[in-house]
Amino acid sequence: MPLFSLFTQLFHQPVNPLHNEWPPLHYISLGERNRVVKVRCAKDEELFAVCKIILLQSDEKLDDFLAEVEALKQCRDQPNIIKLMAFYHFKQNLYLVFELCQAGSVAEVMTKRGQPLNEPQIAHVTRKLCLALDFLHVRKIIHRNLKASNILLTFESCVKLADFGSALLMENNRQCSLSVIGSAYWMAPEVIDYEKSKEQPYGRKVDIWSLGITCIEMAQMKPPNHNMQPNLVLCRLQEAEPPMLLQPFQWSEQFNDFLSRCLVRSADERWSAAQLLTHQFINGSAEYSWPIEQLVADRNKLLDGTEMPEDATLANLDRDIFLPGHH
Repeated sequence: MPLFSLFTQLFHQPVNPLHNEWPPLHYISLGERNRVVKVRCAKDEELFAVCKIILLQSDEKLDDFLAEVEALKQCRDQPNIIKLMAFYHFKQNLYLVFELCQAGSVAEVMTKRGQPLNEPQIAHVTRKLCLALDFLHVRKIIHRNLKASNILLTFESCVKLADFGSALLMENNRQCSLSVIGSAYWMAPEVIDYEKSKEQPYGRKVDIWSLGITCIEMAQMKPPNHNMQPNLVLCRLQEAEPPMLLQPFQWSEQFNDFLSRCLVRSADERWSAAQLLTHQFINGSAEYSWPIEQLVADRNKLLDGTEMPEDATLANLDRDIFLPGHH
């Protein structure tokens, strides 16, 4: 039986659960290629986020989706990775039901506040990301799309790594990917090298480079070279020295050193997530949450939702076609 047919038989729902089990409240995000909707569970009134994705009858697209689901299923016990609560198929659409992170992404919080994170906030978020990455890498999962817009915050000041649509499940200890996926500004040099030569594989350490870029993004609100076209960034990535903070002397020696361990051109010399967890920069943040509590408090003051228009009925949602977005 074809994989598509088997999948749709296993998870197909005759009636869209958005009509009864997960009635929608309002849109969380309105991207060109996807929609995420805030929903309330009819059984217990608990709030969740539902991402609606078009399903093409293509093994490639289906395999990508199943890889994302499999990666998320393996991560339910890690507190810093967003939890997939349920998923199902209706008509030509797939629906992923996630726990709701109502404070939004770190990128959104910075935009709303009009300022970057301070160093204690960066250290706290980075420690949680290292815990998440270590968990993933031990299980041979590469995230491949780490950036501030994929780091979510809850009202309880928890940090959650999200968007596993680009995740790679490494099989048989292979240290490579067969595709180039990710966002140019956060992409590691070895990913570009692999695209050009198809000889030198890449592995888990691509996430560590992206982590370093994300730290700079949290410190400056934008990643390095953000004013350049993506194709020019990729060219520069192969020729220039690894990026650094624009004003390194305004930041601690520990933070600068941490970045130097992440942003190493050679993946072999780049620290692992486990090694980074021993670094003084994030060790000092330990388990206290007050830096994130302030971020969430600021976000709450500025919080505004994009309410569903009156004509955005459930019938319209059924007809919508939403493509998976990896922004």
